Amino acid sequence: MDRKLIIQIFFLIIIIFIIFFVYIFFFEKKEDSKTIKINENDRDVVSIDKNTSNIIKNIEYYSKDNAGNEYTIKAELGEIDPTNTDIIIMTNVSAFVILSNSEVINIKSESAIYNKLNYETNFSGNVILNYILHEIFSDNLDLFLNKNTVSISNNIIYKYPGTVLETDRIEIDLTTKDTKIFMLDENEKISIKSNKE
Repeated sequence: MDRKLIIQIFFLIIIIFIIFFVYIFFFEKKEDSKTIKINENDRDVVSIDKNTSNIIKNIEYYSKDNAGNEYTIKAELGEIDPTNTDIIIMTNVSAFVILSNSEVINIKSESAIYNKLNYETNFSGNVILNYILHEIFSDNLDLFLNKNTVSISNNIIYKYPGTVLETDRIEIDLTTKDTKIFMLDENEKISIKSNKE
């Protein structure tokens, strides 16, 4: 055999191997599976396969703003929204807002939609907010940490020692503690019951 032909066959084989390896490493679809650890202290590390499941057990997020306010949200289950991976749909939720003055706001609900980018959280289903001696029950609560506001709506029952109040909407400024309590229909009145003895 001619020496020139052997060299050409050798280079052809090398080119075929290079094309094969380039295809395998760069063009072959890899399995969309990854392991996510949400928190250093998290007990569960869950494998997520984008094609079959987006569920995370015992999920917890923590954040702290420049003013010193802290926010922790925990849930038994979290599901990553397939259309926006920054959105987590949570079930059996509890959240804690620790204000810079050390006052604590506790929130519990059946479900919540949490945005990892701006920490906006929409709680729904048997929502309970506890703050010092105040207790508020409602169907919905929206927490906007970037605006330091809370908006509570639907079937609200507000309890303070000696007082029970029923209304359609409550808006709270977390910085100034200013609170607006109102009905959606101007013809309806807020129900206030005093049970001081």
